Amino acid sequence: MEFNSDLIYAILKGFFWFSLGLLILKNVFKKKPKVNPVGGASPFSSIFSSMSKGKEFSLFPSSKRATTGEIVIRNLKEEDKRVIDLFEEKDTVRVSVNPNDDMDEEDNKKTNSSVQKNLPNIFVIDFEADVFASKNEHLRKIITILLQLEGDYEPDQVVFRPKGPGGIVPGHGFTYSQIMRLIRAKITTVTCIDEMAASGVILGLSPSDKVYASDFALLGSVGVAFEFPNFYGLIEKVGIKMISLTVGDKKRNLTQFMDPEGEDFKPAKEHQLKKMTTMYDKFKQVVKKYRTGVKDEFLNGDTWYAFEEDLDEIGFIDGVKTSDDYLLEHYESHDIYHISYVPPRSPRSMLETFATSLLTKCYTAVVMR
Repeated sequence: MEFNSDLIYAILKGFFWFSLGLLILKNVFKKKPKVNPVGGASPFSSIFSSMSKGKEFSLFPSSKRATTGEIVIRNLKEEDKRVIDLFEEKDTVRVSVNPNDDMDEEDNKKTNSSVQKNLPNIFVIDFEADVFASKNEHLRKIITILLQLEGDYEPDQVVFRPKGPGGIVPGHGFTYSQIMRLIRAKITTVTCIDEMAASGVILGLSPSDKVYASDFALLGSVGVAFEFPNFYGLIEKVGIKMISLTVGDKKRNLTQFMDPEGEDFKPAKEHQLKKMTTMYDKFKQVVKKYRTGVKDEFLNGDTWYAFEEDLDEIGFIDGVKTSDDYLLEHYESHDIYHISYVPPRSPRSMLETFATSLLTKCYTAVVMR
């Protein structure tokens, strides 16, 4: 049976353009959420007046989202109140908790009358700390906004809900720097670990005033690792000669193509171990500085579950509780908001997100097993 290559190419080309057309139509006719426009001398007044009605607020107009992304702030207490009010009125209800849903006039009056002014504010940040700490740009934008809020809307506390296995030092070190911006502004920071915070995540969030963890949250892995495959044997087998020209005694002194038995490998390995030891000492110094009760047993690279009795003695966390319990404890005394950054959607960003997520899951499955 003969295949017509031109026909196959035409079919594939037609399928590609058909798929692209469907994607464009889907985005053109997609129902856009209602966004309150920013106006007046202080845009934050519009933000919080909208959220007092239990609605989501986007800081950027919809026309700019494609290029700038958006900051989204939600009033968590008002979202919960709408559900509870409906349950009190009826025996059985099915409730949409979409903050963009319109409320009728009676609901608006009820909500507005219940809003308590001048309560201190808690802002909740969900932080997915992947291997490359790729969400740091989101965190930077969020904290920059928080530091500009003033008056009745000034943050009293910021609650972080991190999740991640750790990763590269520069990325999670930058998370540390962002947390320090809040601390220098005299804003209380609280970290609630619901599932996992290990290695670099511990480095980034150690400065928090309080650290809590749920019963089965995985913590620890305080250490430094450096590993890569060595291809020297493979390139020798296929007859490839690797040529590397460098200037500087320590420039790229340890690579994937070095002979592990060669004379240059041992000094290169010792130099790398020296750098790792320096980083490890700094890591421990940061944790001990801010978690003053922590003992050396927590800093040996091992992992721990929050329910383990030894963890209380080791002194890294301040208590065992979920982020939900912590927020409920402050329900009456604080206004509680969730703040997030939604990046602009593009094929490239979606592919990067997918690739980073896949790599993080593989890293978690292999390294954190």
